[in-house]
Amino acid sequence: MVERREGAVITVASTAAMQPLPHSAGYSAAKAHALAFSEAVHEEVRRHGVHVTALCPPPVHTELFEKSDHPVERVPRMAWLEPDEVVRIGLEGARRNKRVVVPKALARFQAMVSHHAPRGLALPLVERAFRP
Repeated sequence: MVERREGAVITVASTAAMQPLPHSAGYSAAKAHALAFSEAVHEEVRRHGVHVTALCPPPVHTELFEKSDHPVERVPRMAWLEPDEVVRIGLEGARRNKRVVVPKALARFQAMVSHHAPRGLALPLVERAFRP
C-alpha cells in the first residue's frame, strides 16, 4: 500500500478500548492494543496515502453476545448498533482518513468520559456493573 501510495486498513477496536473493564479485562486490553496500534500506524503511513482507521463501536448485535450472562448484556439497548450500520460508518471514516471512528453520539460521549475519568473513580463503578 505504501509503495502504491494508496490503500486503507480498518482495525475493529471497541469503546471497550477506552477503559479497563473488570470481568472483561482480556477483551478491553486487546481492544486497547488494537486502538493504540492503529493510531500509531495511521501516523506512520498517512503521508504515503494510506488510510488507517480504528473503528470503536459500542456493543453490536452479533453472535459474540448471544451468551445471555455476558456483562455487556446490561448495557441499555439504545446504546447498541446493528452490524450494517457499523460497517457503513467505518467505511465512511476510512474514506475520510479518520484516525478513530466512534459511531453514535452516545457512544462518543461515553468513550470520552470513560477515557478521561479518574481510574480510581471509574474502576469500582465498572467492576460493580460488570460483576457476574
